[in-house]
Parts: sequence; C-alpha cells; structure tokens
Amino acid sequence: MQELVDRPTEASEIATSEFDAIFHRLAQQGVEALATTVTELAARSPYWDLQTAQSAYVQLLSTASEGIETGRVLDTSRALVRTPQPLAREVRALLHLALCGDSGFDVTRFSDQLLLCDTALGAAAGDAQGALATLAAETKRRGNGFAEAAEWTRFAIDAWDGFKPKLLIWDLDDTLWHGTLAEGDDVQLIARRAEIVRALNGHGIVSAICSKNDPAVAQARLEAFGLWDAFVFPRIAFVPKGEAVRQMIEDMQLRSLNVLFLDDNPHNLHEVAAACPGIRTIDATTTACDDLLEQILAEHRHIARDRVSEYRVLQTKIDERTGRGISNETFLAASNIHVLFTRLTENVQFADRIEELINRSNQLNYTGSRVEPGSMSEYIMRIDLHDTHGVFVWDKYGNYGLVGFMSVTPDTREVEHFVLSCRVMHMGIEAAMLHRLVCFYRPPDFKHLRKPLPEQPAVGITYAPVTDPANLARIREKEGKQRATPKLRIICDCQSGALQHYSRFADEIEFDANPRLFSLPMMKTGTYREQVFPQHLVFAAATDYLPFRWEERDVPFDPETYEECARAFCEAMNDGERRMLVILPPEDAPDRCYYPEARIRRAFARDNGLGWNALWRALASQYPAIIDLMELTGRIAHEEMVDACHYIPPRLREISGWIDDWYASVRPAA
Repeated sequence: MQELVDRPTEASEIATSEFDAIFHRLAQQGVEALATTVTELAARSPYWDLQTAQSAYVQLLSTASEGIETGRVLDTSRALVRTPQPLAREVRALLHLALCGDSGFDVTRFSDQLLLCDTALGAAAGDAQGALATLAAETKRRGNGFAEAAEWTRFAIDAWDGFKPKLLIWDLDDTLWHGTLAEGDDVQLIARRAEIVRALNGHGIVSAICSKNDPAVAQARLEAFGLWDAFVFPRIAFVPKGEAVRQMIEDMQLRSLNVLFLDDNPHNLHEVAAACPGIRTIDATTTACDDLLEQILAEHRHIARDRVSEYRVLQTKIDERTGRGISNETFLAASNIHVLFTRLTENVQFADRIEELINRSNQLNYTGSRVEPGSMSEYIMRIDLHDTHGVFVWDKYGNYGLVGFMSVTPDTREVEHFVLSCRVMHMGIEAAMLHRLVCFYRPPDFKHLRKPLPEQPAVGITYAPVTDPANLARIREKEGKQRATPKLRIICDCQSGALQHYSRFADEIEFDANPRLFSLPMMKTGTYREQVFPQHLVFAAATDYLPFRWEERDVPFDPETYEECARAFCEAMNDGERRMLVILPPEDAPDRCYYPEARIRRAFARDNGLGWNALWRALASQYPAIIDLMELTGRIAHEEMVDACHYIPPRLREISGWIDDWYASVRPAA
C-alpha cells in the first residue's frame, strides 16, 4: 500500500480547491463526469495529501457504484477501464484495504456493484485476464442480475484490453522525421516508421497527420519522401492539437478508443488525452513507441484490407458538405445512396468480412455481439437457426461494400446481431435495416439490443435488388469475390451458397440464392428465358416440391402442371451440350422432416416427395444424355436433417464433395 502514503503530509489550498471542484462535478453529473474525472485525478491527485486523495477516490467509487446500480453498467465500466494505470492501482488499493483490511483480497466482501468497479479497475491496472476470470467465476455464484451486468463490464474490458487501432495520428517533427521543419532543419525521414505507415495501410489501419507546420511546406516534404498519399485527413496548421485531433476523430466517424496518437511533445500528448478520453497516446521519442508500432503491425499482418480509399471518399464528402453549407438531410438526399441486402447462404461468400465487421465494430454494434474466429460460415449455413442479412451501400462518392449485418432467430424473432460500420454513420442506413427486419418479422424482438437505434430517417435511399446482375457484380467486386464466366450452376436455393463454399471447384461455380434463383414455375411463365444456364447444372429437385414456389408465381401446384414444367425444363436443356445432376431428397426421413410436422414451415409433404422423385427417375431414363441422379435416400442420418431437404453443414460439405466427384467426371479436361 506504499502508493497510498507516499504523499504530502498536509492539504494545500490548491488541493482542496481541486478536490472541491471534482466533488461537485461528480455530485451534479454522476456517471457522465467519470471519464473526465479519472483523467483529471491522474494528473492532479499525486500532489495531494493522503486524506484528500482518499476522499476523492471514495467519491469516485461511490459515483461509479451508483451508476452501476441505476443500470449504467457499460458507461461506468468504460470510464473505469480507461483509468491510467497508476491511478487504477491506487484506487483498487484503497478499495481492497477498506473492504478486506490486511487479510488479503476476499471477493465475498464485495457487493455486486463494487466488484464490477474493482474488475474494471483491475483491467485498467494491467490485469485484464484476472478481471475477466473473476467475472466468470462470480457469474456462476451470484444471481442473474449480476450475470447480466457482468456481461457489460466484460464487453468494456474486451474493448479496452484488446486494443484494436483503426487510426494512427502522427506528428511530423521528431516523430515521423528527425528535425523541425519550421526552423529550417534538413529533416531526415525515420525510414522504419515510414515503412510501417505504408505497411499498415495494407492491413486495414490508416494513418493521419496532426502537425503544427506550414501545410504547403509540410506537404511538399512529404511528397518528396513519397509519403503524402499514404496519409488521410491531414491537419497541418498552427492550432491546438487537442481540438484538432478531437474533430479529426469525429470527422472520420471513429472512437477515441481505436486511435493512437504519436507525438514528441509531452504538452501535446496531455492536451490530446484530455480532449479525447480513451485515446492511446505515446511519446514518439521512446523505444516503447517503436515497440508498439512493431506489435501493431505483427498483430495485423493476417488482415489484407486497404481502407485508405474509403477514408478519402469520406473526406471528400465532408469537404463538399461543409463547402456548400447545406444540412445533412439535404446532402444525403443528393448523394444517390443505394442499399442492397443479401440473405441466407448468399452471405456465406462474405463470411470473413462479416466476422471482421462484428468483431471490429463497437460504436455501431448495437447488440454488442462478438463471434469466434472462423465460425460465421457454418453460422450462416444454419438457416433454420439464423436468418442472416448482409447490408451493402454505395453512393455517388464511392462503393462502401459490406457495411452491415443482421441476424434473427426465426422461431423467436430475436435479433442476435445488428451491426453497422462507422463508414456509413449518419447516412440513415440503420433505418433501412430496421425497415427490412420489420418486413420479415412483425415485429422483431430487440431484447438483445445494447444501445438504442438512432432516430435518423432513411433519406433519399434507393433499395437496389440483388437480382440485378450489375448489382451483384458490384458488391462482389468490392469484396474481392468476383468470378469469371461460370461453368457450373448450383440450383439448390438456400443451400446453394454452402455447396459452392465447400467445393474444390468454387471459382467455376455460380449459385442460386433467393430471390436470385431459377424454379420450375418459370417454365410456365416463360421467365426462364432470362436465366443463364452454363454447360453443367446441379438441380435440387426438392426446391420445387414446395407449394409456395408455385404460389409466388401464380402457377397452379398440381401433378399435371409440375410434370409439364419438369419436362419442359429437360427439353430446354436438351441441346446436346448440357449435363445436369438432379439431387433427389431422401425418402426415409422421419415424419418430423415433412409437412405438416416439420419445424421449418416451408417443407414438403412425404407423398409429394415420393411422387416427384419417381417422376425424375422416369425423366432420367428418358433423357440419359443430360440427366444424372444423386439419390440421398439412405445416405443422410436422421440427426443430420433439419427437414427432408435441408441439412446441417457437415453433411452439406459431404454432398458438395459428391457433386465435385460428378463434375470432375463430366467437365472438359483442363
């Protein structure tokens, strides 16, 4: 407890005055004042006497405890985990001494509120893993109320301990180069730091500049070093850095928690820290600075993503809006915003980006959710458990790619994920996403929402259909999923994306995904002529065993019409070049896998399945040159079936392998 007693022995007038100001601010503003209070205490309390410091810490803990008790757990925890390490250790030492005396830490002596305060401070003091372990252990021992509150504290600790920088803000003089430009020095670039700026751009972390220099002179020198285009949002002017950095972070639609500020001047470091609570700052003259830069680079080498162009688009938009002096609503209405939604296994191809979006997003992660690395492909494939929606946005300024993701549990209508990228903040995209969910679920259940959705309306938004090939090509190109002319098409509706994902011929495959699909009723309406059928097809016959497929196209669903359409399809494909693998659903599934007992509402009746399977066997005999059959009867265990035509991911992987074997036997030799 030495840190509590190594202080002045008597209170000074300055200490008393500073304490009074802090006391009144906490008393009046409560949790809202915690973040600024811990910053101020870290700077001032070391010069106070012991009694004044302890009184301030007691008031800090009292305010934090009241905040947790009134439901402000996340806000309180976020403020406490940002406490500078020396202060966090002092406050914890006082708390432990008050509750446990000299007998050592005893968790049973802590109320729920004070234990949450202690774990947040423990993370700030450098023991995040110990804090998380305490929360996990006590969640099992304490009631449901503590478990729910502990989840918020855990979320705050994860966000702080796992520092995930999205932006580095660089000073120039004696930070990016040696020397002072304004004093006429022949500045020398610090080569390794320049290399790191360029390298991080390729791994999803951008760099900006905040420097007190003449902008034209600084730009010329950066251009001479070949670095000007490596930075975004340059703020080069003789102005205070605290406000400049705060405004930059706001303009870039980021949070201070995800920003690192590098400067050689202690005054600038403290000024920025005070103006931007939660920001990481580091003295650029220390070896610790270079160690941290190398660590950040090493931890992000696995990410291949360049966001520089995205932030240039944002900078252009800000410059245009401020230059024209118009309201945000008027600006949005003139921006030609388009939103496109993808659903179910259409999203499998974007699983890596969806995982990144969920785990990187904090500010607009409205459900506060996180996922295990590599888990999203199978998560998306379980369409019986998760109705997933990808969100893509573009406007006249640029293509933002996949910027949002939603997932709903079909049986309960509970929204599991509602996440948006900060790149499209303040564009009304949340309203478009909410409208989408309301159309599918009336109403959706937002019990897992961790923060309220903004009330901003969707102004001037055009909803772009994924059925338009140009739109599909646009979103795939942005996410690096574009394909050459397909040689094989998988027509298996909502499982097509999973079968393509597992295939060793994935790059040669186009796949169906509702509403972008073919179905047999199109043979009656004539719209099949708009479809593209490559040389090889995989057709899941059960796709059209479902009555709604026919109802949605106003085509009668009866044996005669079905057979007419099936024969017409075979005739259309019988051009001497095409080959088709028709997958017949199992006939030995349990009753729970057929209508009306199936959990998935859109299942087919067993008798219909038997009849249609028999028809396809007859057609295969009549058209042996174009039709091969894959019989699933006896090949799928009952526990692997969601219903008779939907299967769990491990079985889909095996079916994809069977398709590959067929395709390898019929495709032209490479």
